[in-house]
Amino acid sequence: MIFFQYEIMRIIDRLDKYIAYKGLNDNKVTVSCGLSSGLLSQARGGKCDIGKKSLDKILNFYQDLNRVWLITGVGDMLNTPSDELTAPADSDDTGAVSYTHLTLPTT
Repeated sequence: MIFFQYEIMRIIDRLDKYIAYKGLNDNKVTVSCGLSSGLLSQARGGKCDIGKKSLDKILNFYQDLNRVWLITGVGDMLNTPSDELTAPADSDDTGAVSYTHLTLPTT
């Protein structure tokens, strides 16, 4: 009889993998994302989960981090260039983007 053995990773475990890959630390992530002090260590210890608001803050700041992978473990840790939304080169300093050059396909 064959049993499949697999490791179940929590969100915090996957986040730790990303943190190590990027050479970050808890303080850098916490401060950069505006998270509560101690949130990551409490999540590691099982005292709390990383909530939706905190996940959104992390994913908004670290935009190369794949949302689906972080939450489910499916896919690659990093977004591929086709997964990322990037502003066209003609965006100005205010963040406004001109789409006048955009041509839609005709049917």
